[in-house]
Amino acid sequence: MITIKTSDRFKPEKEYIFDVIFTEFLGIEFVLKYETVADKYEVILSNLNSITFQDHFFSNIREENGYLHASHLPFNIDCSNENDSGINKLVMIFGNNYYKEERIEGRAMVICGFDLFASAFFMLTRWEEHVITDKDKYGRFPNNKSIAYKHNFYSRPVVNEYVEFLWDILSKLGYSGTRLKRKYSLFLTHDVDQFYRYNNFFKYIRASVGDIILRHNPGLILRTTKDYIAVKLYNQLDNYDTFNLLMDISDEFDIKSHFYFIPAHKGEVDAEYDIYDNKVGEVINKILERGHIVGLHGSIRSNFNSDFFQEEAARLRSKALIINEGRQHYLRFENPYTWQTWNDNGFACDSTLGIEDDMGFRCGTCYEYTVFNILTRKKLKLKEFPLIAFEGTLKIKYPDPQEFYNHCIKISQEVRRYNGTFVFLWHNNNINHPDWEMYFQLYRDIIKHISS
Repeated sequence: MITIKTSDRFKPEKEYIFDVIFTEFLGIEFVLKYETVADKYEVILSNLNSITFQDHFFSNIREENGYLHASHLPFNIDCSNENDSGINKLVMIFGNNYYKEERIEGRAMVICGFDLFASAFFMLTRWEEHVITDKDKYGRFPNNKSIAYKHNFYSRPVVNEYVEFLWDILSKLGYSGTRLKRKYSLFLTHDVDQFYRYNNFFKYIRASVGDIILRHNPGLILRTTKDYIAVKLYNQLDNYDTFNLLMDISDEFDIKSHFYFIPAHKGEVDAEYDIYDNKVGEVINKILERGHIVGLHGSIRSNFNSDFFQEEAARLRSKALIINEGRQHYLRFENPYTWQTWNDNGFACDSTLGIEDDMGFRCGTCYEYTVFNILTRKKLKLKEFPLIAFEGTLKIKYPDPQEFYNHCIKISQEVRRYNGTFVFLWHNNNINHPDWEMYFQLYRDIIKHISS
């Protein structure tokens, strides 16, 4: 048991971040004691040794005004070399690299100028995405507007680095408790954006035009035509009906595939397929029969509209009964409304928070964690499983298949370093398609390496 002493300002925020860092990430029980005036966080062990982190954020803000203002965004960030050691390795979003060890009256004390808790709170709650109102053409928060992008640390799980730094000091000071044991795992997801490539003649024409305009290969039209005829006349599986193939590969490596369906209806936005289509229902039943997972892929209209979301959740639950997880289409996230909507509709976890144009750590962590509503100032029940990488951005960033493969393995190794959860996405339609054949040839090897 440890004791944490801090000021009585911003209690909900402090209680939240202490609970995530100590309880969820480290498995350490703590007692929280508030003091009227304090500009620090004092972590006291049972042997009375202590760590003090300076409060460089909450102590400088009037609670009645709150912190959700652009003026409170960090600007003078100390991004020290990743190859350094100790405190100089850390990305100090708030605070500085002052570090001192001393002993007073037999008590060992460590004093840090780094505001670890406000820095972790900044990354995990994503409050900058509420303050910065810029959106890209899909209505998403652009990665290039983030503090992590501007200071080039979005490829680092900085919150995990904070946790390791804290644990190292606790161990040095003689903490006698045990740490929560974690094991690296792969969380393999498949967003079902499209269900058919050839369910009607219009889609055949669209595919043929794509052969000419997008792929600059008119010769592919012959193959496209053969596939269309085989699907329509000879019961060949549609090119996007890859569900059994994906499950077969997952079964081979004893993992689960998580398929996220868009519960749209014909005529609605995002209705590339109809959730009431009998074939869609058959596939959902087959996924469940084989012991894999069905989840919600909230449509483009539902991330900021609780009525639409509730309707879509009800549609999918009418097909699959128990639906506890998923992510928003196009990674559309409106902080904190999207989280609150998922929470209010009884979902246990979301994995929308990935980087739209690269792989990396949008939330600064490869651990799942309970989220916080920055407006109501309440911890929710919903857990975020941050999306680390997906094939679409990997292909754009690394067009060479071998480079694509190497970077996928590389980031999985970074997650493995912290015994984290590697949330990975590969769409069902990016398999049996001319644009993806070279990459999907590597899929089985990728899963083999990142699943064990």
